[in-house]
Amino acid sequence: MARIRLAVLLALAALAAAAAATAAEEGAQSQSTYIIHLAPDHPALSAAHNGGGGAALLRRLLPRRLRAPRPRVLYSYRHAATGIAARLTPEQAEHAAAGDGVLAVYPDQARQLHTTHTPAFLHLTQAAGLLPAAARGASSVVVGVLDTGIYPIDRASFAPAAGLGPPPASFSGGCVSTAAFNASAYCNSKLIGAKLFYKGYEAALGHPMDEKEESKSPLDTEGHGTHTASTAAGSPVDGAGLFDYAKGQAVGMDPGARIAAYKICWLPGCYDSDILAAMDEAVADGVDVISLSVGANGYAPKFFEDSIAIGAFHAVSKGVVVSCSAGNSGPGEYTAVNIAPWILTVGASTVDREFPADVVLGDGRVFGGVSLYAGEPLDSAQLPLVFAGDCGSRLCIVGDLDSEKVAGKIVLCERGNNARVEKGAAVKLAGGAGMILANTAESGEELIADAHLVPATMVGQKFGDQIKRYVQTDPSPTATILFRGTVISESPPAPQVAAFSSRGPNYRAPEILKPDVTAPGVNILAAWTGAAAPTDLDIDPRRVEFNIISGTSMSCPHVSGLAALLRQAHLDWSPAAIKSALMTTAYNVDNSGETIKDLATGAESTPFVRGAGHVDPNGALDPGLLYDAGTDDYIAFLCSLGYPASLISIFTRDAAAADCSRTYASPGDLNYPAFAAVFSSYGDSVTYHRVVRNVGRNSSAVYHPKIVSPSGVEVTVSPSKLAFDEQHQSLGYEITIAASGNPVIVDGKFTFGSITWSDGAHDVTSPIAVTWPYNGGAAAAAAMQLVQGHAAGAAIVYLMKEWRDGKNSCTGLSTKGDEPPLPSPGLDHAVATAAPALESLSTYIVHVAPAHAPRSSRPRVLSTAYTSFLRDSLPARPAPRLLYSYAHAATGFAARLTGAQAAHLATRGSVLAVVPDATQHPHTTLTPSFLGLSTSSGLLPASTGATGVVIGVIDTGVYPKDRASFAADPALPPPPATFRGRCVSTPEFNASAYCNSKLVGAKFFGLGYEAAHGGAVEVEETDSRSPLDTNGHGTHTSSTAAGSAVADAAFFDYAKGRAVGVAPGARIASYKACWARGCASSDILMAFDEAIKDGVDVISVSLGAVGSAPQFYSDSTAVGAFSAVRKGIVVSASAGNAGPGELTAVNVAPWFLTVGASTVNRQFPANVVLGNGDNFTGTSLYAGAPLGASKIPLVYGGDVGSSVCQTGDLDPSKIAGKIVVCDPGVNARAAKGEAVKLAGGAGAILVSSKAFGEQALSSPHLLPATAVTFAAAEKIKRYIRANASPVATIVFLGTVIGATPSSPRMASFSSRGPNLRAPEILKPDVTAPGVDILAAWTGENSPSELDSDTRRVKFNIISGTSMSCPHVSGLAALLRQAHPGWSPAAIKSALMTTAYNVDSAGDTIKDMSTGEASTPFVRGAGHVDPNAALDPGLVYDAGTDDYVSFLCAIGYSARQIAVLTRDGSVTDCSTRRGSAGDLNYPAFSVVFKSTKSKVTQRRVVRNVGRDPVATYTASVAGPAGVLVAVEPRTLRFSATQQTQEYAITFTPQQGSVAEKYTFGSVVWSDGKHKVTSPIAITWPASQQVAAM
Repeated sequence: MARIRLAVLLALAALAAAAAATAAEEGAQSQSTYIIHLAPDHPALSAAHNGGGGAALLRRLLPRRLRAPRPRVLYSYRHAATGIAARLTPEQAEHAAAGDGVLAVYPDQARQLHTTHTPAFLHLTQAAGLLPAAARGASSVVVGVLDTGIYPIDRASFAPAAGLGPPPASFSGGCVSTAAFNASAYCNSKLIGAKLFYKGYEAALGHPMDEKEESKSPLDTEGHGTHTASTAAGSPVDGAGLFDYAKGQAVGMDPGARIAAYKICWLPGCYDSDILAAMDEAVADGVDVISLSVGANGYAPKFFEDSIAIGAFHAVSKGVVVSCSAGNSGPGEYTAVNIAPWILTVGASTVDREFPADVVLGDGRVFGGVSLYAGEPLDSAQLPLVFAGDCGSRLCIVGDLDSEKVAGKIVLCERGNNARVEKGAAVKLAGGAGMILANTAESGEELIADAHLVPATMVGQKFGDQIKRYVQTDPSPTATILFRGTVISESPPAPQVAAFSSRGPNYRAPEILKPDVTAPGVNILAAWTGAAAPTDLDIDPRRVEFNIISGTSMSCPHVSGLAALLRQAHLDWSPAAIKSALMTTAYNVDNSGETIKDLATGAESTPFVRGAGHVDPNGALDPGLLYDAGTDDYIAFLCSLGYPASLISIFTRDAAAADCSRTYASPGDLNYPAFAAVFSSYGDSVTYHRVVRNVGRNSSAVYHPKIVSPSGVEVTVSPSKLAFDEQHQSLGYEITIAASGNPVIVDGKFTFGSITWSDGAHDVTSPIAVTWPYNGGAAAAAAMQLVQGHAAGAAIVYLMKEWRDGKNSCTGLSTKGDEPPLPSPGLDHAVATAAPALESLSTYIVHVAPAHAPRSSRPRVLSTAYTSFLRDSLPARPAPRLLYSYAHAATGFAARLTGAQAAHLATRGSVLAVVPDATQHPHTTLTPSFLGLSTSSGLLPASTGATGVVIGVIDTGVYPKDRASFAADPALPPPPATFRGRCVSTPEFNASAYCNSKLVGAKFFGLGYEAAHGGAVEVEETDSRSPLDTNGHGTHTSSTAAGSAVADAAFFDYAKGRAVGVAPGARIASYKACWARGCASSDILMAFDEAIKDGVDVISVSLGAVGSAPQFYSDSTAVGAFSAVRKGIVVSASAGNAGPGELTAVNVAPWFLTVGASTVNRQFPANVVLGNGDNFTGTSLYAGAPLGASKIPLVYGGDVGSSVCQTGDLDPSKIAGKIVVCDPGVNARAAKGEAVKLAGGAGAILVSSKAFGEQALSSPHLLPATAVTFAAAEKIKRYIRANASPVATIVFLGTVIGATPSSPRMASFSSRGPNLRAPEILKPDVTAPGVDILAAWTGENSPSELDSDTRRVKFNIISGTSMSCPHVSGLAALLRQAHPGWSPAAIKSALMTTAYNVDSAGDTIKDMSTGEASTPFVRGAGHVDPNAALDPGLVYDAGTDDYVSFLCAIGYSARQIAVLTRDGSVTDCSTRRGSAGDLNYPAFSVVFKSTKSKVTQRRVVRNVGRDPVATYTASVAGPAGVLVAVEPRTLRFSATQQTQEYAITFTPQQGSVAEKYTFGSVVWSDGKHKVTSPIAITWPASQQVAAM
């Protein structure tokens, strides 16, 4: 038998020489661990097996003279290998290697874990800015929410948070108890008021409300009020979500504020009389902010007819901020309501979250849609598709669809007439399987997600038309709907103004810009009632604690909460000042740096759409200047509108105050933080006056104007600067907006610009809007009505129409129906041409002149006085009935009167006006959430979670203490009988307590490691001599592969959600072979041995060689894996983290399933903002308090002692309080941050390796720190060098989940091919998620692994091919359960041939190291697609004999092959023909030795599809410079499991190929399956590299 290979002898000789050199000092040769591979028939084995053990075996191997020092056997291998591991001197090892029957002797080697250790970071909004500034005072602000009531039962949003003191003494309100509302139980120091106002509603009904349908109490049975109240001021609630969707912390804008709920809205809507009564009560109670997400239906009423405007005037005069929704009647012009200048009017815009649900047609086209469907999704299989117009009702009206035509099919319905969710219900009731809801031209591309009761999605008009054409032209149209869950991303940009958000110009006062601001109002999660379904459909039985809905109703309470915070932070600011701060600091660019878009048009929004911009809470804390206004200013404004004193008195409640001796030349002269000019001609100009107050910290600030003039307009300002001498000083200026003669009008109607006053620290910005002459129709008509109608000052009866249609027709978007038509612009719908029948009673609001009103505000006094007034003023029949008395929001009362009685009262001198009650509606689009369940279809249910499979994890052990990931589900059956393993107990590992039907095995193997590192005592100082994982790596990989489902898993509160292994039903057997300083090959091999003996089904190995991949026969992992695969065990192994260099992949034997690492669609951005405004995206998992908003000094580590930021080398005197830039290399990333912290630094910017290109790696730093790319760092360093005082800050942006950047992308660290040991075998095989993976963690180690880090966590987020490997191990377990007859090679084939190679953007998966498209040497066959792998169509199979032929082909000797085969046979390679590329592998890697050679490789495929009769045709994408021929081109199968063979020939073409490698693919398809294999060509120029 031949001797061992020369390389091994040389290695042994080197070891012997090294040992000899030290022998003189040590007195004897030192021993090392060696693995001895023996022939199966070696006589020493029988001696060992017959009781002599390893010692007897060694006695046969070594002569007496070499038995000192005494050799020691560590392991005997019988399953993963044949032989032993022993402690030997180099001389002993050399002698043993020369013996007969000894196949090989190899020194033990340390292997390193494949991981990039990146624990999580927590983003805290409480750290800086407005919230902490407001929290410095006592929580004394009360937000009054006028809405549908409140539902506090078991709602943590309305429970007082810890530390919340008693309510402010200034609040005199309380909670009303009823049978349905137990005030003593429901109210507390958070919810301090709860009242109801229903008399106007019941009066309109003509009878008491039906308490079976709604609750006559403050209790919210609709949900809207609960949602708005918790949005404004709800207490923090962890783990909030709709079902498991959008899970995280729900908290109001001002969590410390108190809530007083005033229920004013009922089933048909909200009556003016009730609204005004509630406002009256709220002012009397002493609220600080009123939040009112209610408004008129139709165009905005005149101010003196608008109870909200009247009540708000009184509230504002008392210092109460009134925040109101603008309405949901967009995108038409003049649609905004609540437009009085004293109201803070809020539009709605998006956040960076979407709910995509895509339509996939049978022809392969994909159309994006949206949905919040929360039930079982459709199977991936296509279903028949029909158009509802062909089945009885194109609008999908309940009862109109033909069940025979829609049963089991997806139905395409058109939008309109009935509610969107009702359409889905109609399809469901008719037996349909799903619905596609398509917009018509009326709705365009506006998409609204709904919580349908059937799998459904909504698409825009363009996509809807294309789908309809497909249905009409394809003889058998099919489709499916793919629900993609939640996408949080910078694409599309956010914010964007919602199309439903009502817009300006201001219908009643066009010189006042409305809306004022925009705020989040789309898909907002907040508390919900327990009395209504999330869809509001009667057939929906679901009840939820939180819901997601949309509308300006949602944006309004955001701003109400911000107003509360500003009131707390600035107690002396008036409501106008608070509004000014929010408007002048609002921003107008989205997160892509472009002007905020209008979703209705896709173009840039204007100030008539977004107002002054999107609120910036922290900017509003310090606005620099304020535009203030008070009651006198608003009276002057009303005078400028032409209002007579009698109408103004409705607002002032004091006739003397209604004095127009002080008025404005124009309504635009009101001291408003925006400018709206209305030109009467193309030569017109207007001059407005403004006063600003200095509220900045700099008492001597000097502000200069920066003007962006609207198109066709010249804007001038006088004076040219504002120089302040002290804080709170006020200065005035004039602004002239003049048409420039013959202006170029951009859109023919309006043009826009801005003016910004800046002192270098503040930018105080006001928008400018110009309305051009020929647009005068609506605005001028409204103005003329006001002037002409009120000049005489007569008291008029204003009979207002009640806009009720019995369908809860909310303004704008509703789940109960679409938009009602608006009246024509300028129509005076307040004045009726005829009075109603005199004898019918209606509710009227009677505004009484203050001089004639009772002087007392006590309710009983008022009621008595007004009852007497009615009795004395009106005839006895029909008797009028008093409903409310107003003393705070208005002066007067509401009463039930006939039309004649109302007309009579209006003639009395003591009555200012009589206004009929009107119905108003909540501004909401009810869009509850949708939850996609991964267990509903595809591989998971087909495999039943792999409950009959055991995964053996060879790693650092497992940490099951208090780890739910390793707890057994009660429904989990007993472990499979085929598994014979067990758990080993030690003092530190209580097997009976820790092991169960989930964790079925736990063993440890450390003798090889201990021998190399000073023995057991040394090991115990750093590790646990037990299966217990003290590192964390093994716990993480085990739970990734097969961990039990754990709700609310998170790193701190970060990435909160459900953590579950890929194969949640599989059992885990842990084999600890890795320790503090690595993994000894001997221990690894023993772990394989034991796992094979125990009967595992899959082995997961996230470890590998350091440096280049070793020869297979000298690689213990490859040897053990060969034996495992021979037994039918799948072995999944990590490719390594040595990328991005070529030839770096390890675990490259073809029997391994080798896994690379790629990204998921989640990032943790932490951006660097320099003093010059430059912004660089970084990444971090820092979990402490972030830096403040202010920028701090910035230095480069190389200038302060250490460019790489090593501990002890940084100069504390030069970095204290500063941010330090640290270069890569030498020490770990987290250690660099620790070094900066120890030296007194405030933060760190870590530079990534240049080779990593676009990838920077996150770390769990102990101080504020981020990592940036090499290119970004170079720019930061240039800034430091070029500036005398460089400054920066780091902005931590939390978690971003979304489609930008595209995913997956190949991680730069992921090791690559070509295959160093067998270039004809493509490696890696596949890629899988390996970047920022959340999984279980040990309790014995910190997340950063720094000694100074005292944190302990149950879950951690780390990266590496170690993380991608167990993903694929879990998938292999699922496939093994689903297809128990498949071999390891067949399972690998299924995963490879169904893998995908395009990212979420539709482009080839990128390589982060280059930013270019990745290649098969980087990504392998592609990214795993689990559900596709369940049914691959064809598989490429291989077994032990195939692998032996492969070993012969690469030149291995019989002896070397015997190390792997272990069956005693002598392999005669002369009888085996073929090249290494002929191995039946699911990929092709061709090495051309010259440009004239051609290569033919052969393959065999087996039909495993459901169709026994199948015909597959080959299609080829040839690599550059190569002609690819397949013979035959068609494979015909007549039975399942039948095999067919084909040959593929690669011929170089004439001409030169500049690249080292070119790539292509071959795809076999039967129309249902696409069986894809990559092709990689290595050209001759690279041969010298590959042959090294």
